[in-house]
Amino acid sequence: MRTRLRVGDHRTLPRRSSLSDGAGGQSVAVSLSATSYDTVTITFTEVNTAAGGVEIPASDYVLQRYSSQGGAPVTVNASCVGTRTITCTESSVPQGTWQYSNTPTYGANWVGTESAMSAPVTVDIRPTVSVTYPVGGTTYGADWTGTITGTASPGAGATVTDREVAIEDTSTTMWWNGTSFASGTQTFGPVTGTTTWLFSFTAEDLTSGDGYSVPPQATDSAGNTAASSTASFTLFA
Repeated sequence: MRTRLRVGDHRTLPRRSSLSDGAGGQSVAVSLSATSYDTVTITFTEVNTAAGGVEIPASDYVLQRYSSQGGAPVTVNASCVGTRTITCTESSVPQGTWQYSNTPTYGANWVGTESAMSAPVTVDIRPTVSVTYPVGGTTYGADWTGTITGTASPGAGATVTDREVAIEDTSTTMWWNGTSFASGTQTFGPVTGTTTWLFSFTAEDLTSGDGYSVPPQATDSAGNTAASSTASFTLFA
């Protein structure tokens, strides 16, 4: 491979040679791994410089990651392969929305122009949780099963450690405290199960004609907590 692809410290180097500028409007493509949600692949075309009309491939590239929230870019330590098309992989990317750029270099004497930034890529390593029963917007009666159910999945490289639900009587704006709807603040209670879970809640705990909402939340072993949209339903017993 003609390029050493040492991605690392971003140095501002003096232009001591007659090599022409590189990169500039060069496009950088990014994609998120389908199996590891915190791994980003960065792809770009090899940059050539020129000295006396002779094409010389850049010897190194400096990759940088920019946050959609602003602030200084982060220099990326990535694993790169390829010659004409360079493919780099950054693992353990923090949660957030990012854009990438590359800057070609040649030895210790030349730094090319930083490329245009890539399209945004979003890394979401939080766990996910959802309610599968009751079905949102549904009215129940004698068919109420007596069990609230749902699913939970961990963030990248983690396991689900906690799953909880809160239940609100939206007609009275009171929350279930474990024995009755007597809490004025949202109160979560533990459920049974891990990636699939359940919470026993009989019709005797509900008031006919009232509306209810069930917001769940889950926490994973990395300490990330996430909630999902609320499942709302009505009971007419």
